[in-house]
Amino acid sequence: MRYIILSGILLVSSFLFSQEEQTIDRKILVKVNPLGTIAAIVPVTLEYFFNPHLSASLNFSYQNFRSGSLDNTLTQEGHGIGPELRYYFVQTKKEDRFAKVYVSAQFNYEETTNYSKDRFDNEYHGSVYGKGAGLFFGHQSFFSSRFVLDLYAGPAFYEYIKNENYDQNITKTNMFLSMANARTGGTKVKIGFSLGIRF
Repeated sequence: MRYIILSGILLVSSFLFSQEEQTIDRKILVKVNPLGTIAAIVPVTLEYFFNPHLSASLNFSYQNFRSGSLDNTLTQEGHGIGPELRYYFVQTKKEDRFAKVYVSAQFNYEETTNYSKDRFDNEYHGSVYGKGAGLFFGHQSFFSSRFVLDLYAGPAFYEYIKNENYDQNITKTNMFLSMANARTGGTKVKIGFSLGIRF
């Protein structure tokens, strides 16, 4: 029985790695997530390939916006950073592009502060600090034009510490900003995509 299992593992391995490996001639990728604009966030990822199977990334995000009416305003600023390690294990190739399937481990830390003013010029300061980690499966396409398209999904766990004013302050934005900036902890499924270019 163990010989059958071993043979199966060798067969699958030979299928996965017998394909012609595309050399990563441009090892640095810069990517942005267009969905971040919904939450007024600028998310940027820098990815570096050590070899065709292994890469490491740094994910950055920055936020700075003002919202609300003249007598009921909100100002919010924040940033986040986190490392990511990817292992690419399957590759497909077409005429104008090749694609790689990967599994990745990611960690993230973020901190955001905000304050609102009412019509009496009273200020209410809010803050949130969070950290989280996730395991993701993804598919990244490398086009001959040097552009890349990255799609991913997977389980993640987040933990947030915030004061009582944070949630109250973000209700003074529009519905989309309020939903996108709500910070709720626990286990969740994270889905996303990014667009980028190779250098």
